[in-house]
Amino acid sequence: MKALVLNCTLKPSPETSSTEALARVVIAELEKGGASVEMVRLVDLNLKPGIRTNEGKGDDWPSVHAKIMAANIVVFATPTWLGQMSSVCLRALERMDALFAEFDKAGRPVAFGKVAGVVVTGNEDGAHNIVATVCQGLIDMGFTIPGQSWTYWHLGPGPGPDYVETDQGHDYSDRVGRNAARNLLAPDMVWIGNETSERWDRDAFLGFAAPIFARGEGWVYAARNDGRDRHVTLAPDPCACVAWFDEVLDSQTYGTARAEGMMVRDGAEWHVLRYALSYPIPNDLADGMTTEIKAYEAATPIVDAPDEPADTPEEAAAAAVLDALHEAASKADGAVYFDLFTPDATYIGSDVTEHWSIAEFRSYAEPYFNRGRGWTYTPRSRSLTLAPLDCRCVVWFDEALNSQSYGTSRGTGVLVRGEDGQWRIALYALTFPIPNALARDMTARIQAAAIQ
Repeated sequence: MKALVLNCTLKPSPETSSTEALARVVIAELEKGGASVEMVRLVDLNLKPGIRTNEGKGDDWPSVHAKIMAANIVVFATPTWLGQMSSVCLRALERMDALFAEFDKAGRPVAFGKVAGVVVTGNEDGAHNIVATVCQGLIDMGFTIPGQSWTYWHLGPGPGPDYVETDQGHDYSDRVGRNAARNLLAPDMVWIGNETSERWDRDAFLGFAAPIFARGEGWVYAARNDGRDRHVTLAPDPCACVAWFDEVLDSQTYGTARAEGMMVRDGAEWHVLRYALSYPIPNDLADGMTTEIKAYEAATPIVDAPDEPADTPEEAAAAAVLDALHEAASKADGAVYFDLFTPDATYIGSDVTEHWSIAEFRSYAEPYFNRGRGWTYTPRSRSLTLAPLDCRCVVWFDEALNSQSYGTSRGTGVLVRGEDGQWRIALYALTFPIPNALARDMTARIQAAAIQ
């Protein structure tokens, strides 16, 4: 997850900026929540006047535009002058006018799904006016503005010290700034559907679900065995505010389903951060059904949803462990393979009955490894999410894989960093995603086979 802070101070580097000082309160909380944050001091750049993305030779705005497009979160930070935003902030908004003419592949504004916030400093009033003006412009462009995604500091009318010259009022501004960062992080839920094309952020998933709900329709997935087939693990952090889970579900339409995910706690309320749904294929049907899926995908290719590559050191380290896991499996190197799991790890196979402790999984796999037989799954896309913990020690992943034997596969799960500093896998769940066009027929056949 990437965040971009546009510092609209009038002071060029390396001068001290009160706007930057308050923005760094927000940045610290964003980083605590797992975001990779970059701050750009716009006054240091040559931003030509205009309303196009590129105003010609010497214009530095195209590089800023590229950073905005790559970010999930954009924060405007501006001082107050004569009760108004800085001229640099206004220039940035004018240049962003070009976004009105830019659309994604679905025909939506390119800012759709991005969230934005505002930081205001100054020794004059006008903060609410600036927040309102900036947010209205960003909403027009397609950004989502969460509630209280702003903070400000000022000492009332007339001249006075800057933010960095006094501690007065910092408690309020800093507290609101930290809350703003948390609110900016809140919409970061991702729903991962059964097909590899379905990896939706919160807004995209709501856009999919809203018309269905508007018709009075929905879907029913009931936890199997009154929830006894659900397993929840609390992350190793004193806050007790992150957990991951796996569960087996019953659906009247699709029969047996399975889900893995991660949750975060905000106060007394828990919210889903990641949720991956699939329909497990029984082992005795796997060869035939995966052959059908491979034939279908060869004739009608499915484009994987865009991934979220590692953008923090922790996510990069976790990705390296996953790469090592797949390499060890392909070489049938059991010693290396099982050392990449935590002692209490869970491995979930493609059959719904395969919910194994690492000891149980070792008993299943080692006879194959001892005969020099492994398995090869090659990652073709991967998304990683650093959990919002002070320890920065938990990473969620979901990855689309290629298998010569089974075709498209998917892995989901969690890695944790131990006290020895090593990242290891705490949960790995493997499934064979069923294309939507085949889902009803295949799940009906799975249900029929189950009652024979």
